[in-house]
Amino acid sequence: MIIKELVHIRELNILRTIPCRSMQFDGATSYIETTGSSVFDFDIGDSFSFTFWHKNYSGTFKPLGSKIGGGKGYRFLRDLGGQLLVQLLNSATQYIYVRATAGTPGGWAHYGITYNGNGDASGIKIYYNGVQQGTTIIQNNFPGAGTMLTAQNFLIGAQLPSLFVGGNHGQMRAWDVELTSADIMTEYNFGQINKTWVQGANLVAAPNIATSTYNGATWNFPDLTSNSVFTSAGLQRVDKVDDCP
Repeated sequence: MIIKELVHIRELNILRTIPCRSMQFDGATSYIETTGSSVFDFDIGDSFSFTFWHKNYSGTFKPLGSKIGGGKGYRFLRDLGGQLLVQLLNSATQYIYVRATAGTPGGWAHYGITYNGNGDASGIKIYYNGVQQGTTIIQNNFPGAGTMLTAQNFLIGAQLPSLFVGGNHGQMRAWDVELTSADIMTEYNFGQINKTWVQGANLVAAPNIATSTYNGATWNFPDLTSNSVFTSAGLQRVDKVDDCP
């Protein structure tokens, strides 16, 4: 019994040495912005994948991530009925709009969005906690000669000027390839943040919450790929908390 207790204590101590943090978004002003890189410049013919860890994802039109400017770009939002939606826009009237049929989970949850670059709503897949969801196509009229390229920076937790998500943000990763369902399940990692990653050659962004630093005004998040600069807006020192999957 004593040996078992000592082993258990040792295991707990090892777990405590692994940093695991999240950022508390207030749902009104706070978000993370990406600068210094073109890796988020996905166009309609490009395949891509995003994953997010987020806690207490609720509310209407609350963005996990967005890159929208001049009516063009892409965004991942929580819709009126509580479902995650994916929208790829050429203009305010010409776009692809796909919505998961199920509402978003409560508490900590892992969200995956993949797109195969086929220019059609059929190329989009949505995952909750490693499981692919059924989807409904709301609109599917992206023009063949259209583009969703925009100079707007990629944002985590916001679409400026007025859409912000609340809750805890634990992780975002992006790839320039369509991940497989097995890849998404591996990233889900049995409900815990994965310290490694799939498709490393195609990983283009992975800001690290655990090792972020505060300079008195903003948080700075090291990118594990070294491609981009991630900084905060509206986040204070106390907003980095010991809460994660």
